[in-house]
Amino acid sequence: MKKELEKMELAKQESGEATIFFGRKNFFEKMKQQLAECKSSVEATVGSYRQDNQLLSIESRITKNGVRMRFIGPRIASSKRLMQNHVKSGVQIRTLDPESARFTIFDKKLVILRMHDIEERDYFSIWVESESLARILLSYFESLWEKAKPFAK
Repeated sequence: MKKELEKMELAKQESGEATIFFGRKNFFEKMKQQLAECKSSVEATVGSYRQDNQLLSIESRITKNGVRMRFIGPRIASSKRLMQNHVKSGVQIRTLDPESARFTIFDKKLVILRMHDIEERDYFSIWVESESLARILLSYFESLWEKAKPFAK
């Protein structure tokens, strides 16, 4: 798929409503920027609990300012400490066997779609500003949240 995208020369195309970012590093840098600007809520299905001090600091600051952050992801024994770090930063975490979809919803209007289990060289994320898409995915997220188990510290 990446070869097809490269043929279309889509290193980053902005239309005002959608943007494609290539690479995990670009994804995480943009994620931190977006988190810092968040006003009300963040819902995310995650495959891992990657973090750095800057990310945890942003999470802590925005949750103290009233932003509700919720993650649904797999229970990975080796990630328990990482999960605890997110919880200490104010993130609510529930665990559920991995779903195929990976997405994040910011403030009920910005959606990030991403692939999981993909090679670093092929990684990309699609950022879409769409309240209607956000509503659909938020409804799906809520159904997963009900099925998921609370993370026990």
